[in-house]
Amino acid sequence: MQISVLIPDNYTSYTVRGDESVVRYHYGTRIMSQTHGPSVDDYILEKNDVDAQYPFTSAEQPAHSSSFNFGFNVLRSRRVNGQVDPDSDFHPIAELARTDGDLIIAFLSGNGVLFSQALDDDWYQATVPIATSHSKQGGDRALKYRPLNAASPMGCVQQMQWCNSAYPRGSGCGPLASTYDAFVGAAPFFNLTSDEVHGVNSSRPFSTSKAGARLIWAALAVFNSPASSLDRVIATLGAKSLASQLQFDNGIQWPIPVDQWQDDNHNGVFLTSTSHYRRNQYVSKPAQPNMSDETKTNKPLTWLITGSSSGFGLSLTRLAQAKGHNVIATSRNPKRTPELVDEVTGRGGRWVQLDLDDLECGKTIDRLEAEGTHIDVLINTAAMSIAGPLESFTEAEARRQMDTNFFGPYRLIRAVTPHMRRRRSGMIVNFSSGAGLEAMNSLGVYGASKAALDDMTKVLHKELEPFNVRVLLVYLGTFNTAMASSVQAISAPLEPDYAGTQTERLFNMLHKGDFATPGDHLKASRAVYDVIMDEGVAKGLGNEIMMPLGRDLANTVKRSQDRLEHMMEVFGDICRNVNVDDEATASW
Repeated sequence: MQISVLIPDNYTSYTVRGDESVVRYHYGTRIMSQTHGPSVDDYILEKNDVDAQYPFTSAEQPAHSSSFNFGFNVLRSRRVNGQVDPDSDFHPIAELARTDGDLIIAFLSGNGVLFSQALDDDWYQATVPIATSHSKQGGDRALKYRPLNAASPMGCVQQMQWCNSAYPRGSGCGPLASTYDAFVGAAPFFNLTSDEVHGVNSSRPFSTSKAGARLIWAALAVFNSPASSLDRVIATLGAKSLASQLQFDNGIQWPIPVDQWQDDNHNGVFLTSTSHYRRNQYVSKPAQPNMSDETKTNKPLTWLITGSSSGFGLSLTRLAQAKGHNVIATSRNPKRTPELVDEVTGRGGRWVQLDLDDLECGKTIDRLEAEGTHIDVLINTAAMSIAGPLESFTEAEARRQMDTNFFGPYRLIRAVTPHMRRRRSGMIVNFSSGAGLEAMNSLGVYGASKAALDDMTKVLHKELEPFNVRVLLVYLGTFNTAMASSVQAISAPLEPDYAGTQTERLFNMLHKGDFATPGDHLKASRAVYDVIMDEGVAKGLGNEIMMPLGRDLANTVKRSQDRLEHMMEVFGDICRNVNVDDEATASW
């Protein structure tokens, strides 16, 4: 299967905005899910041109830093049986799509890759000297090179091969169709076996791409792994990371110098994304807890959990199953996590496709109840976040967050409440955030969606209390889940006026995933479980309405308390003296 070279010229345009040159990459159309229905928009991604992408014409790497901090944007489009998967980020222009089988397209833009030596190959022509660097330990300085031309998204299209449905399983096709994919999180796309995912089979080709793609996708894989996994990754790849064409039967493999491999993987290139595939070197994937010694409950319940494919949703799914409960796990696209689906169903649970943005998602609960499956516990963990100044959001971006974070949970609550009320039992758990409790720059819309969820949950608690239906609002601080590395950025560029402000600083931290995640979500999940079951560390607390989790969240609560106290100190007298008369009181 040979690589079809795609020429990006017709799909790239340039403009000048002030003193800044901008390149526009034209991909095709994207389907935006909105409350009033889907809409189709042209997908045009704007990035600074090559001069802005590589700002260091001659610079030393700061001694305290081990990375140059260049950014990537990754967009994926998947085609199955000749049709674009509706869950893809966009529908590509026809000329950009392959026609020789099922495929996944991964575009990179805003490149910023620095090569350790000049690579005058067919793809990058990385021959322009750009910067010198030294390690934070004060090592020798080394000249870096960048590509001759701007790093077009089409560059990665040219460099990659895709899985072809005509290939027999196990023959090796597609980019990094190997144990490598386990680190990228793309294993489900390439039909990898569980042995291959866990690194047992090391004979499968690691890549069928040339040097540039090898470099970039190696970084994608490694930066999604804990630092302790770097040695394992390199050991797993072994000589194959430097293999020649003679060592492969499928496609072309060009060698990458050892110093480039070490430089890219250990010095670090921050990876950001406009989709849920954001990765960076500081996000670690917690180990799966050992549930084998869990004591089974003597009162098994039926749980429906949203967002079961990662984070709190996954940890609560595993914990509830280990305790002997009946679990209905849900996610937007179960096909992306077949190994998790197998794990849950293999333990007697169910996995149901559930898209919170779907106006009819509540019918999932209607169907379950109609078949005799009575839901005792509904847990809403699924959420998404887009960062940016409030003025810069499009209507679609704002509605998308409200759909997933507020309207989606509300649809499920609206569906399950009548059943719980009639049975005079049940529990609803909504996961919120400190951003909904206390305003945070660049998270205005996300915070608004969570604040709406907060108030709804508090009212729900009051309305359902007479019917013995419990409601819990969980406020989260910052935890070590994929959510920390999946904050998306607004589509519009940041306005220059925000340069140097707290808004810009937090925006950059958020959409790059470059911030600490001190919270242990496994410990927190166990605490939530104890509240639900009114046992363990939460014995006697089962009827509480609000639960804070995380030391940083404790600080957020204190700031919120201080702000309210300050408000009353300043305006208290005015507040108490604007009634009709001194005797007038409210009705509630």
